[in-house]
Amino acid sequence: MFKRSYILALALSLSYVACGADLHVPPQVIGAETAAVVNLNIDKIKFEQLIKTITDISGKAPEAAQTDQLKDFVGKFKEAGGSTISIVVTVPKDTAAANPADGILVVIQKAEGAETKKLVDFLNTAIPPLKENVGADCPQEFDGKLVWYSKTAKLPTANAERALTFSNAQYEVSDETSISMLFVPQANATAAAQANLKGEEAELAKAILEGDGISLSSNFGVADAPSLKLLFTAADATAAEKVKTAVTSMIAAVKKDAPPDLQKLMDTLKLDQIGSNVQLSLTVLEWAKAAMAMAPGTPAAKP
Repeated sequence: MFKRSYILALALSLSYVACGADLHVPPQVIGAETAAVVNLNIDKIKFEQLIKTITDISGKAPEAAQTDQLKDFVGKFKEAGGSTISIVVTVPKDTAAANPADGILVVIQKAEGAETKKLVDFLNTAIPPLKENVGADCPQEFDGKLVWYSKTAKLPTANAERALTFSNAQYEVSDETSISMLFVPQANATAAAQANLKGEEAELAKAILEGDGISLSSNFGVADAPSLKLLFTAADATAAEKVKTAVTSMIAAVKKDAPPDLQKLMDTLKLDQIGSNVQLSLTVLEWAKAAMAMAPGTPAAKP
């Protein structure tokens, strides 16, 4: 059981070392060593819904001082023509020799009809370090998507096959999300797993790592009843069945020794398999409230 839990965690870490939504980043920024893409869909976020959800979870509305600055930035970002903010993470093989910041690209997608200069001027004013710490030729623009990177970095050599894999992974994520994180296994991930694991554990790692990736997404701030979804896109239905069986076993093992309240909460987890996709989802409000109640020092958590 421990090994299976370890494999699922290992799959996520190796992927790093987030129906059909747009990937929001141009293929020119996806290289052979690109490991993850994080999308923040600011254009989808409804500020009133965001505040309502936070209030539902905590039991009280956040103070205006805590939200006014965010509301102001989001409003001005949209007004300037911004749509989404994405972070592209590339992990070079020789990570010790690389400047960590060089593996991070920031991509901002413009809204239709938006003016590049207006958006860039707003960002330079709102985030002064942006202009000071990026390359002299930034931002570069590809099909309405603006790209920034550090002074010592450069765009990776584009890899069309890997860009397609990321696009396929994003396609499985609903377009009505506020945030999505995509993790696509690097080429050496499966080999590393098979070298260190045997039997069923190796087969499970292969089922996860040879697929089109793993995504974590939420519609927090978009839907009235937001959810959090973890999606494994396996290579085929047989591999997906192995993943589903492993996740089911993990849930059962955790639930077995959990307190009664947590056992009831775990019953609300929804695990589905459709073809080569396996999705685990939970209701954010229910789990967030439970987590707060069980946290040390809260009235609900006291005996």
